[in-house]
Amino acid sequence: MRRTVDEIAREKRFIWGVLYIIIFLIIFIGIAVLAYYYYALHKQISLPAANKNLQSISVVSFAAILIIAIGVGLLLLYQKQWSHLRERLLDELKRIEEKNTRLIHVISILGSINQLIIRVKTRQELLDSICRIAVEIGSFMGASIGFYDSDSRCINIVGFSGYVEDGIVEQMTKIDDNLDIFNPLRVAIRDRTYYVCNDIANDNKMEYWRRQAKSDKWRSCAVFPLRPSGENQGVLVLLSKEPFFFVEEEINILNELSDDISFALSYLEKEQQQLYAEESLRISEERYRSVIENASDGIIVVQDGKLEFFNPRVQNVIGGDETELLHKSFIDLIHPEDRDEVIERYQKRMKGEEVPSEIEVRIVSKENKILWIEVRAIMIIWNEKPAVLYFLTDITERKSLQDQLLQSQKMEAVGQLAGGIAHDFNNFLTSIIGYSQLLTLKLNKDNPLHHYAESILSSSKRAVNLTQQLLAVSRKHAFQAQIFNLNTLLKEISSMLKRIMGEHIELNMCIDPSLQNTKADVGQIEQVIMNITVNARDAMPKSGKIIFQTENVVLDKAYCQHFIDVKPGNYVLLSIIDTGHGMNEEILSHIFEPFFTTKEKGKGTGLGLSTSWGIIKQSGGHIEVQSSPGQGSTFKIYLPAVEEIPIVDKATATVTPDYHPSSNTETILLAEDEHNIRELICTVLRQEGYTVYEARDGEEALIFSKQHKGPIHLLLSDVIMPRMSGPELVKEFSLLYPGTKILLISGYTDGELALYRNECQSYPFLQKPFEPEILICLVRELLDSPPFQ
Repeated sequence: MRRTVDEIAREKRFIWGVLYIIIFLIIFIGIAVLAYYYYALHKQISLPAANKNLQSISVVSFAAILIIAIGVGLLLLYQKQWSHLRERLLDELKRIEEKNTRLIHVISILGSINQLIIRVKTRQELLDSICRIAVEIGSFMGASIGFYDSDSRCINIVGFSGYVEDGIVEQMTKIDDNLDIFNPLRVAIRDRTYYVCNDIANDNKMEYWRRQAKSDKWRSCAVFPLRPSGENQGVLVLLSKEPFFFVEEEINILNELSDDISFALSYLEKEQQQLYAEESLRISEERYRSVIENASDGIIVVQDGKLEFFNPRVQNVIGGDETELLHKSFIDLIHPEDRDEVIERYQKRMKGEEVPSEIEVRIVSKENKILWIEVRAIMIIWNEKPAVLYFLTDITERKSLQDQLLQSQKMEAVGQLAGGIAHDFNNFLTSIIGYSQLLTLKLNKDNPLHHYAESILSSSKRAVNLTQQLLAVSRKHAFQAQIFNLNTLLKEISSMLKRIMGEHIELNMCIDPSLQNTKADVGQIEQVIMNITVNARDAMPKSGKIIFQTENVVLDKAYCQHFIDVKPGNYVLLSIIDTGHGMNEEILSHIFEPFFTTKEKGKGTGLGLSTSWGIIKQSGGHIEVQSSPGQGSTFKIYLPAVEEIPIVDKATATVTPDYHPSSNTETILLAEDEHNIRELICTVLRQEGYTVYEARDGEEALIFSKQHKGPIHLLLSDVIMPRMSGPELVKEFSLLYPGTKILLISGYTDGELALYRNECQSYPFLQKPFEPEILICLVRELLDSPPFQ
């Protein structure tokens, strides 16, 4: 324990005080003895042996005087030395006090920095605070800390405080320059030992620093190495404006301080690394959690056949809370029909056998909704045990779109087939219907052949209906769109709907009075309503209710993205709701397929709903079915809404006064490439009294018209013929006979006639197959039609 300056001063004063007391005692004793003998001599007081010998008294007196003289001499001598020693003592005490003050400051620095080490949390805060404390508490002129960078081979200053000149900073950053010049920083870094210079002004080694500093404000410096863990080495530089500032005790304390700083830096570095690792782990876990919790796919871990982990997406898809799903058997979620395959794959995978990683299965949600899921499996270790990591993608919508695409492709295939055979089939039926009708007219009803002819005619008409249904399914049916209102249509056919449904079924109408108009083929939409109504009636054999409901709706992009051919926009919605036995998922998946039916054999063709589907699609609309067993069915028919209003047909033609209908004596030119059809038409019209000229194609008909000298009242032409089509013939023929009436016929479908639609739309058109009576009436009507004013 070092003594303080006050303690040393008190000790010195005590010693000199004792000396003064002894001297004064000597003088006092001499004076006392001399006075005593003097008193005894004059008062004749007897003393032991004094009375016997006066000489003895003289000796005692002399001794007393001598003692007094010695005491006075000592007093004078020590008084002079005391003054000199006192001055030396004061100087020494001042030096000791200054030294102790510096030691106290250095010790205070050590204590403050050690407290700082415990409190501070960041490396930069520690370095800045160390330099600040060194200047403020340690009375240093300047303090700085730097670390050596092996790449740049320089020291980077990371903390400083007080008076740090540019030259010193430069020296601290370029220790590898001028290797022949002494640099204390290089000593601290390379030799890992401290260096102290207490007289910079006269130290030859410090000449370069003196030159760089360009100032004599700092006279002493000390450089201490910092040795934190790792390869980074640093220095602590302390500057003082006083020479010989650093003594051994201070150097030892400062060296100890550098060790403490090194330890603190190592500790902070490790703590920062740990914090960084913890933060990285936290960020990684947050990212992992964010990815898992926000993943669009469901993620589950199955161990021992049970759910051990699942993300929120699984709960959203399947339903149920955490307690319901955790540790639940994975197989319980799978549709019963898919469980065997899933179990087999799971068992093989757990045995290490190679199994395809992907599979599409159905799962059953908490609401008993069947969902299609694409499953991808990976073997993992979960809680030190083998497990299977599953990624679940909800592909229900994709499956629905695929089914819609497949349905559309099926319809397209049927359409291709129907369209491919429609022309020839219609030609065949035209001949069969025509000749069978002629037979019924020629034969008496009592004739057995009359019955056969009627049977042929009836079967032919059913064949025509079947062909028309197939064309409607494929959206190739002749389409005559017009603007109308569904409310008006429902009111017009309500009585017919009641007859179809029967008395055991209740009919309700929920009509929106503000319903917008739509544009479609009224007859075909009526057929759709009839088809769905008949199916609803058959689903309620005993009793029930059918509701027809109309309303305006808007289909947005979110809704339309679930369907491959539905466009966003305004629609009118007709909902046909029944309370029948409903349909399961299996039936719903096939409901619009051609020839699919759940009715008994002979009670349905399976074309009713598929025809309805084709008609609605051809109208630019959409049809949707919602049903479940025991809950009835709802058919939703969406048709595009239009702002236009229905056009009411009014007869604008007026008969001229000079007009008189003629008898069947007109001349008709027929252009038809099919021999049987041409022969039938000629026979029918000639029987009616018309003069009929026939041509096998348009070119032959045009040649005849140029050579013919008389009038031609009607041109009856097929649309599609070899060499020259009907529209081409009409164009050339009209130049020769501008007043002649035109009637076009064809066995092709609306799709095949699309190329000629613009050219044919101005003329009357008759679709094959047709009955002779219809042809006769139409021809007569055209020939009798007056010119328009």
